[in-house]
Amino acid sequence: MPLKLVPISFACALLSASAAAQQLMNPSRLEPITTPMEDSGVYDWVTGRWHPTPSSLAASVRVVYDNTCGASTTGIAPCEDFYDEGRIPGPGSPNPPAGVTADNQITEFKFGYCTRYPAGQVDIKVAFFNTLAAGCGGGTAVTPPPWTQQATAYFDFGAASGFPLPGALFQGSEKCTTVTITNVNFCLISDGDGSYDGNPATDNFVFGLTSPNPQIGQLQTKFYRAGDPNNAAPGSCTYNIPCVGTTNPCGSGLDSVDSWFVNQDNQSVGSNVPCQTGAATGGTGCYWFGGYPTGAPFASFYMKLCSPGACSSCNAGLSYCTSQVTSSGCVPVINGIGLPSLSSPTGYTVATHQVEANVSGITYFGVTGQNNVPFLGGTLCVKAPLYRLKIRVSGGSGLCTGKYAYTLKDMLDHATGGSLLTAGTTVNSQTWFRDVASASTTALSNGWEFVVCP
Repeated sequence: MPLKLVPISFACALLSASAAAQQLMNPSRLEPITTPMEDSGVYDWVTGRWHPTPSSLAASVRVVYDNTCGASTTGIAPCEDFYDEGRIPGPGSPNPPAGVTADNQITEFKFGYCTRYPAGQVDIKVAFFNTLAAGCGGGTAVTPPPWTQQATAYFDFGAASGFPLPGALFQGSEKCTTVTITNVNFCLISDGDGSYDGNPATDNFVFGLTSPNPQIGQLQTKFYRAGDPNNAAPGSCTYNIPCVGTTNPCGSGLDSVDSWFVNQDNQSVGSNVPCQTGAATGGTGCYWFGGYPTGAPFASFYMKLCSPGACSSCNAGLSYCTSQVTSSGCVPVINGIGLPSLSSPTGYTVATHQVEANVSGITYFGVTGQNNVPFLGGTLCVKAPLYRLKIRVSGGSGLCTGKYAYTLKDMLDHATGGSLLTAGTTVNSQTWFRDVASASTTALSNGWEFVVCP
């Protein structure tokens, strides 16, 4: 890429010098947000369920990349694939402050868009690359590879795949929203390839955004543009550079540049199908709005990435399997909070939320792997033998407000747990509780898997 957001004084001085390597995006493509920006909640990639609440992993992850300040939108055309960049610093990064891990297990990401397509028809695809030999470096446009073949992680939120992305409520209306995708599991290398060398082509990760939804009249889907380096320093609101001076924090992504790369179907995301007739004019290349901050908006896209730590190190774990919906419509969710370390067993909690209020239940665990078989009207997610923890009452004072919580120490204190739960052991757990109004009179959460750390 032509410019790195290093210290602001240097960045602003260099912006005009990079113009020759970029093409001016038609100003009409920068479209205002005309409806309130919403947050549609959290979608669990593994269980396939929406949770209209803050992320269930929020207590155990940290933000490692945040480019969310100054959101507006940029219209897109059919068969346009956008590529934007950022950097997650590693231990060898010189400035801003170095990171703490050589790689990062990404378990959540958040993006934003506006659409006039109804729910069920919104079509968006997202990809992540550790490094990508395509973009604006040197001013040469290089056609990116098919995402399905070479992306580090690829997520198809397309209507054809049955993914329920939020959309407009009725014909002619527009929905502008952010969505958090949780319980994903992929690895991004710090500084692109594990070492900082001052070359954006190898230091920066890249994310891709595309929407095959055609623009038909007012029907369209467009992505949030974001980034405001003058009001939020590059890298702000991340683990390395905490938010300061604001009660509504947002960040400007570290090493995001004032441009993005567009591939207008020299090669599509998943195939070589030619671009649709009537696509907007333009082409493959590097685009901006004329230079930030001299009256032009910053040319970058909205994205936030969260990680519990290194890919191969101690982390909170991941969910799997499917919850049983209760007679009251509750969808129980089990998750881990903290790190499952033997050196601090009270610092890790396996908690189950959104259960029936004031009913008895237990969490049980096993060490022989995941399961996925029908059981008591739900799904048994843990292979036998099963080790039951002490019966508890969920508490709560309203619909779906019950909760159970057990620490790693509770598991170690089990008659058999102490000998089973050694460092490196994979543990699977699930919660069972009473639901007397249901046909089975009981209900089951989804499953939670973690690895015991030293």
